Amino acid sequence: MNPYQAPRSDDGAVEGRLVDASLGARFLNVLVDYVCTVVLSMLAIALFGKAGGRIWIAYAAMFAYYVGLEANGGVTPGKLLTGTCVVNQRGGKLTFGQAVVRTLVRFVPLEPISFFWGGRWHDNWSKTRVVKVPR
Repeated sequence: MNPYQAPRSDDGAVEGRLVDASLGARFLNVLVDYVCTVVLSMLAIALFGKAGGRIWIAYAAMFAYYVGLEANGGVTPGKLLTGTCVVNQRGGKLTFGQAVVRTLVRFVPLEPISFFWGGRWHDNWSKTRVVKVPR
C-alpha cells in the first residue's frame, strides 16, 4: 500500500461519467420486468398456492425477483434489454438494504406513476438511480 496514493472509494463510484436512463428505457424496463414477475408469481402460486394466501405468494415472488437481481449486480431482464442498471447515487454498487427499500417502495400505491409528481419514489427513497451501462 502506497501512503501517498489518493484514497479509493469502496463502492466503485464513477459519478462523473453516468448518464441517467431515458424515460423510454425505464418504461420498457417496467414492462419486461412486469411480465417476468407475473410469470414468476404464477409459477410460485402453482407450486405453493394450494393452501391459500396466493396474493402473499405473488408479493413474495416479486420481492425476491427485484431484491435478488438488483442486489446482485443492479440488473433485471428489463435492464439487460435496455442496457441500463441501477446504482447508488454516486454510481457505485447498491447495498442489500438499498435493494430492499427500492423493492418495498414498489408496493406503495401510486408509486408507478410517481414521476408525475417530480420523482421516482423507488429511486428517491432508496437513494439510487438507473443509468445507461457504459459500452
